[in-house]
Amino acid sequence: MAGVRTERNRFAALAFCWADVLLELSAEEAVTFATGPTKLLLGRQPDDLIGASLSDLIADRDRTLIGGLLGIARNNGRIENATVRFQGPNGSVTSVVLCGHFLKDLGG
Repeated sequence: MAGVRTERNRFAALAFCWADVLLELSAEEAVTFATGPTKLLLGRQPDDLIGASLSDLIADRDRTLIGGLLGIARNNGRIENATVRFQGPNGSVTSVVLCGHFLKDLGG
């Protein structure tokens, strides 16, 4: 039953999400859920991202930025329209517009 509740809560929390790629993170900033065209953006299928640290997916020059953005999300509940660069396949870097929501009721 817990799995169904988690899926329902995830759906309800993200029902109005407009993202092309969706990443759900644990409190430790590890990917717990991924969907979308991640192969194109990150060089890995969604299932291959599970357990990966978010900072490992971000271009080196934006790792401090993503840490600050996650802190804002924890304090304010969300971040909107932040541009960050993801580290893609073969050393490519792709700029994306990032939005994020911090959900205390899903364990942070």
